[in-house]
Amino acid sequence: MSYALAAEFVAYLGVIDRYLVLCGFEIGELGEPFTIFIDEKHSLRVLYVMFDLHHSPSLKRMQGRMQILSHKRFYIILYDNEYLAQSGGQIMMIYDVTVPISAGVPIYKGDPGVEINSFKAIAAGSSANVSQISFGVHTGTHVDAPNHFIDGAKRVHEIDPAKLVGPCRVIEVPEDVVGIEPEHVGDIDGVTRVLFKTRNSSFWATPELGFRTDFTYLTPATAKLLVDGGVVLVGIDYLSIEKSGSPGHPVHITLLEKETVILEGVDLRNVPPGDYNLICMPLKYIGATGDGSPARTMLWAN
Repeated sequence: MSYALAAEFVAYLGVIDRYLVLCGFEIGELGEPFTIFIDEKHSLRVLYVMFDLHHSPSLKRMQGRMQILSHKRFYIILYDNEYLAQSGGQIMMIYDVTVPISAGVPIYKGDPGVEINSFKAIAAGSSANVSQISFGVHTGTHVDAPNHFIDGAKRVHEIDPAKLVGPCRVIEVPEDVVGIEPEHVGDIDGVTRVLFKTRNSSFWATPELGFRTDFTYLTPATAKLLVDGGVVLVGIDYLSIEKSGSPGHPVHITLLEKETVILEGVDLRNVPPGDYNLICMPLKYIGATGDGSPARTMLWAN
């Protein structure tokens, strides 16, 4: 059997032994090998398609990441990583680093909570289902617009879209680092977008603990280094890029006065450090102070 690469592929889940593990909607018969064509030059032979994670002892240690696979239309797909290397095949790994918005998502202290309700429901006699949501614009994965801390500066709908799409480097910071200093950045010559992967990413595994103030953050010296180096987007894996309670918010001011996009609240648990492409799409709305917006954010490696 042969299949074109399905657009519904949703997650890269990791590497176990010699296998590259992804998940996606059903595209073949359960348990039957088949070929997926990546493009005109590359194809991959899928060795095994598995429906139920719990029946595979070799994957049990990944169960925590696999909860999304409880839906009956999802499969685990194992690619032979050695075959991939030998054949020269390539597959685009798409990482959705967006934290889902829900009633249980941690909220920065003092910000509005999340309410998600059913406004109309077919089950209640309506002709369609319509949901209603209410939350602060700095909820979950979001961008800060200059007007967040500089009154009268650009609002979220005025952010240059070119800053939100393009090459991006994920920099991993050691677990024992709380304040990210210039020496933790490394050589970023020619790099225009940076995401910092820190111990913060592990916080997303325990949202029930609520907002944490002990998160890793950028220091003012690092913020200056980035803007002086021409970086147009800076992101971090928690709800603020700056130390909690910093007087005068120098990190935010340093970045925003140069119209550097601040991306906060990304989930980088499954993303290895390295160079990627990024797309970050905040809502385009007009009204109030336009100081930020939730943003669906993806990374992919060629």
